Amino acid sequence: MKKKYKEFDEVEIESAYKIPDWHVALGKEELKNIANGTAGLMDWEDAKKQFKF
Repeated sequence: MKKKYKEFDEVEIESAYKIPDWHVALGKEELKNIANGTAGLMDWEDAKKQFKF
């Protein structure tokens, strides 16, 4: 983002896009599950059908 939005300073960017700590924790846990092969990932074609893309 720093490269794309050079007109914003770092503090402005961080405050505008603050991700709640609990979201960060869930994301980290899901990344661990993906790395360990235990995540319940859905096939892209099935996801498109389910969400009508």
